[in-house]
Amino acid sequence: YLMNATQLGTTDDEAHLATIQKYDRKKNILFVMNKIDLFNDEDEDIESIVLKQTKYLESKGFDTKKDVDVKSMNGYESYKYTPNGVNTNEIAYYQLSQPIVIKSNDVNKIKDISLDITSLMDKGIDIDVRNANYSYSKLSDLKVDLLNRATKDAKQRASAMLKSTNNRVGKIESVRMGVFQITPVDSTDVSDMGINDTSTIEKKITAVSNVTFKVK
Repeated sequence: YLMNATQLGTTDDEAHLATIQKYDRKKNILFVMNKIDLFNDEDEDIESIVLKQTKYLESKGFDTKKDVDVKSMNGYESYKYTPNGVNTNEIAYYQLSQPIVIKSNDVNKIKDISLDITSLMDKGIDIDVRNANYSYSKLSDLKVDLLNRATKDAKQRASAMLKSTNNRVGKIESVRMGVFQITPVDSTDVSDMGINDTSTIEKKITAVSNVTFKVK
């Protein structure tokens, strides 16, 4: 949630924070303070500004130890140049940036915001947008089923290979789990180390099972 450090407690803030309170509180909420660089350091230091913001959030019912994550700001000095292009030791201005990471189980919402977030540039906001990453978080829930199906598939393939020899597949002598290939749906890529695609929402999961059967 983006907060304006120079206009705390507006009517819009009151309404938005009331809406946030209704969300699932098990999910983390990231509060980011904007325009903090507009404060005069001689009148008020950054620590007091941050404290004021967190106190405000506490007054709205947020647990600042759990819900509020104040990230460190990155910054460096930019120096002035002489008319003939020589760099000086005089500071012209400061470059400040602050990373914002958005996480959600609603992947379509992430997709929409990743496509629309550049519209902030039209409002004069300097923003560097990175590619969205989509990770499948429930692989452990599928592993047993995938390996069971992979083992059945191995038996069917072995039976097809032995059919012309009048032999049959016997008992399993050994089973070894291989790597998982998580790829885009139309991908044919494979890797001995496994693949974990994060570029697409729809994914194909391939389980590899190495099975040794007796032959009857």
